Amino acid sequence: MSEGSLRAFLRKLGLQSLPLEKIILIALEIARGMQYIHSQGVIHRDLKPENILINEDFHMKIADFGIACEEARFDPFGDVPGSYRWMAPEMIRNKPHGRKVDVYSFGLILWEMVSGSTPFAQMTPIQAAYAMVNKVYPNAFFMFSRSHPHRNIFSFVTFSRLRSSKCCFYTPSV
Repeated sequence: MSEGSLRAFLRKLGLQSLPLEKIILIALEIARGMQYIHSQGVIHRDLKPENILINEDFHMKIADFGIACEEARFDPFGDVPGSYRWMAPEMIRNKPHGRKVDVYSFGLILWEMVSGSTPFAQMTPIQAAYAMVNKVYPNAFFMFSRSHPHRNIFSFVTFSRLRSSKCCFYTPSV
């Protein structure tokens, strides 16, 4: 693709986050691609910025289906494929999984576009995998500068995560 990968595009920005309008456009294009792939019964299993290509019209294309599989044909005895940093915990544990592993990876892509940094950047891929499987999150993953342009999104995501965790009791009023 003429513009390269989403990874290359994000590297050009350095540690800056994308404008919110651009994040939404990119996210919608990736989500539409995932919707199509999943409608065909396929799980990508290696969704990451390196595998999102950008064409000359700045449209996103999902690439590298080398470890993709049919959703109904998960092999629990196969190798753990993919990139640990972008991998869902159930894949790391080699548990049965479905299209939700792509949604998890998509969330990490969104994280990188919003924050301007790679998730768990201070860790090796293996350390990041360990942290995700064992729910050992560095504070930096959830804490942001008050001056960050998208701080309200981060606050919402953090609050939503805390609200849904097992240690909190939340009863929505009906």
